[in-house]
Amino acid sequence: MKSSDIKKVPKLTVILYICAILMALSTIFIIYKSNVYISDLVKEGFDPKKELVEVINYYLVTVTPFVFYTISLITLGYIVKKIYYITEVKEEIKEKSIYLERVPENKDDEIDDFFSDI
Repeated sequence: MKSSDIKKVPKLTVILYICAILMALSTIFIIYKSNVYISDLVKEGFDPKKELVEVINYYLVTVTPFVFYTISLITLGYIVKKIYYITEVKEEIKEKSIYLERVPENKDDEIDDFFSDI
């Protein structure tokens, strides 16, 4: 990626990606802490085989929101970036269309006039 391409990335996209990275790190930390918590419960006599539903429920309740927000932030950053590029391309097309010359539409009339003179 060229340095000029990096400068074209919207600031909001960069901010959203940074937040997504932080949220992903938080997700990893929460998964680790959940694992430590379940391990401590097992050491105290908790049997995860008998109450597997409770263990799965605990992981889902603690980890799922972080995973969802991470995916959402990445998706929002991607959408903002694509919308920015679409609007940028439309502006470039408008700028280029100003400099284009229009071909006269009455070419057929000129040809008819030429043949009528003969």
